[in-house]
Amino acid sequence: MCGKNPKTWSSQLPWIEYAHNSLVNSTGYSPFQAAYGFQPPLFPHQEQLATSSGPAAFVRRCRRTWSRFRLELLRNQERLAMVANRRRSFAPDYRVGDKVWLSTSDIPLKGGSRKMQPRFIGPFTISRIINPVAMRLDQPRSMKVHPVFHVSKLKPVRDSPLQPDPTPPPAPRMVGGGPVYTVQEILASRRVGRGIQYLIDWKGYGPADRQWVPARHICDPTMIARFHRLHPDQPRRGPSGSRT
Repeated sequence: MCGKNPKTWSSQLPWIEYAHNSLVNSTGYSPFQAAYGFQPPLFPHQEQLATSSGPAAFVRRCRRTWSRFRLELLRNQERLAMVANRRRSFAPDYRVGDKVWLSTSDIPLKGGSRKMQPRFIGPFTISRIINPVAMRLDQPRSMKVHPVFHVSKLKPVRDSPLQPDPTPPPAPRMVGGGPVYTVQEILASRRVGRGIQYLIDWKGYGPADRQWVPARHICDPTMIARFHRLHPDQPRRGPSGSRT
């Protein structure tokens, strides 16, 4: 409306407001009917129809409209709650001392692409229950994030005597606000663009978790030197930064 009428849009606001307040919504009533109990007339010749009844009839009509509107509003709320509850899962009954995994969806981790970073870190211990949906975790200060999390960001650590979970991988050290993992072994190297990447076997993790990482993400240069000493045929950077 404003784009098509840049000079006269303000004069059309009363009509826009009237159209909005006259629009019937899912309750079966318009905002005018909900507020005043009737639909205000648009044209002068409709005024006689709207005001032909006496004050008592007008009050009865308003009360009847408001009662019906309230009933439809409650029905809509019940329908919306039913649809929402179909997709809603109830949080576990957490207690102080329980161990949980923490989602990394809202935690700014450093190093590597977001796709290759872990979806959950931990486990962490619940140190305090703020309310039924907010838990305070006992976490290292190096994480530099607020220690209270919504239950939707937590996943309980489950133990079963019949089928115990495999030993979880070691939690990464937090350095500069990001996780740092320990390299077990460098397995291979490859050229990617103008750089070199290394296939890393992480300590405490299985073969499925091996990753190609840029050389700059490996903090210990002696591991790179040892790898190339054992595998001189693998791609590497020369002394001046050139690829060999």
